[in-house]
Amino acid sequence: MQATLWSWKQQYITTPGFVRDEVSILRVLTGYFGGGTAFPIHQLRDTFGPRPPEARPAHILIISDDGVDTLFQQDEKATPAGT
Repeated sequence: MQATLWSWKQQYITTPGFVRDEVSILRVLTGYFGGGTAFPIHQLRDTFGPRPPEARPAHILIISDDGVDTLFQQDEKATPAGT
């Protein structure tokens, strides 16, 4: 599992890639940032962009109180959503 906690595009913590270490995962999942909510799309791109087509399928679960709609906006590189 790879866990990422975010508050905005440049304020996030994540496990070091996909891990099985429960302490590392819980450290991220139980963390807290006060502030806004904007999904760090670059983190998602860095994780899944380089995966080869023959890689095992992966599930993505995003839990948020707000800000998931930032996935559909221009990213930090001004790339339009969906590209």
